[in-house]
Amino acid sequence: LLGWLGRVAPTLEPGLEDLPQIAAVLRPGPWMHREEADVALESPASFPPIERDISAIVPEDVSWTALSDALVSLDLPMLEDIGFVTVWRGKGVPDGHKSVTLRLRFRAHDRTLTRDEVDAPVAGAIEALQRSLGAEVRS
Repeated sequence: LLGWLGRVAPTLEPGLEDLPQIAAVLRPGPWMHREEADVALESPASFPPIERDISAIVPEDVSWTALSDALVSLDLPMLEDIGFVTVWRGKGVPDGHKSVTLRLRFRAHDRTLTRDEVDAPVAGAIEALQRSLGAEVRS
């Protein structure tokens, strides 16, 4: 925990009701006095990534952590990142469910990937979401 950040209630700032006031309280002590962590730096990638979006309809109680953990546990080849895109609730999504769109980014550090190299890991990711979380993956 580094601290807290939030909007100051307008009643605490008389005369400034029209201007949003933000306040922060930082607690640097715990992290300022730690030993230096081992940090591994990498050169910027020379080759472009291939990104694939997956929209999965899941029960409302399925968390982002559960979705990302299901994919991280697969140890997909050349998977660089799993990113959150959006959540949709409404038309086309059953009550008690949500549609979560996530983005998978694949990259090789020695060459440009082909579409065919990414298709199998993406299919594995879709299968894992369906099997472990009961997701309905929209195309």
